[in-house]
Amino acid sequence: NDIPAWERSTAFVFQSYAVWPFMNVFNNIAYGLRLRKMPKNQIKEKVNKVVRMLGLDGMEKRRPDQLSGGQLQRVALARALVVESPVLLLDEPLSGLDAKVRVEVRREIRRLQKMLGITMVYVTHDQEEALVISDRIAVMNKGMVKQIGSPFEIYSHPRTAFVASFVGTTNSIEGKVLSKKGNIAVMELGKGLSIKGEVDERIKEGQDVMLFIRPQDIEIRTVIQSGKLPTELEGNLFQITFVGNMIRYEVRISEEGTLTVEVHNPRKYKILKEGSRVIININPGSVTVIPC
Repeated sequence: NDIPAWERSTAFVFQSYAVWPFMNVFNNIAYGLRLRKMPKNQIKEKVNKVVRMLGLDGMEKRRPDQLSGGQLQRVALARALVVESPVLLLDEPLSGLDAKVRVEVRREIRRLQKMLGITMVYVTHDQEEALVISDRIAVMNKGMVKQIGSPFEIYSHPRTAFVASFVGTTNSIEGKVLSKKGNIAVMELGKGLSIKGEVDERIKEGQDVMLFIRPQDIEIRTVIQSGKLPTELEGNLFQITFVGNMIRYEVRISEEGTLTVEVHNPRKYKILKEGSRVIININPGSVTVIPC
């Protein structure tokens, strides 16, 4: 804290690019090096290197108004990388890009981080972006860190209701623990409905809990295909959405309760019909149980 911001060995990529409109691509990238009084031949060498790295070859003399959003973000990234700081800070750098370009640039950022081995602190509200680009994630809510872990840990083993609902798509259901044996508990969902789930030492019998289940972890079939087991739920399929690489089913399991089910690679399976009575099967290991 005793070091002025302009003397700290960090680089910053802004959400709004912050590219100088009166400078061409080369001069924008070279700006930080010139502030450091670096010799011209070294500036040219370093700028050319990062230009090649980010696929900006041939654009060095273009003005910002001649570039696309993705190209502008690459210029901003190149300007931050060229000064070779050990830490790079990125503030939602892809939020202004369209979906396809965002995927391309985030892949590029991940590749560069691995290649250069620098530390990147990356702020984003996009959960998928965080999972794809990170080695470790800190999930924050109202200025407080709720959980820190690898992308797999954050997604598969959330420790709080906020993390479970915020990261990825999930079904959330209120329940009450009827019984517990070892690390398996039976939770009542209301009106005779119950489900099993794996629990930890925080969960006690009689406790109110929140259950979180990923849509892709739920198996679905019609009543006609086979009978219902005691551990399964029955419901009415009231909505079907085709999303290209998957089918999304909305199933009403009670007057107030619904579950979203996702079946990936739908060409391998027969598409169910709206209005069908269906059976829902959920593996206990796929249920995240968090105390209220």
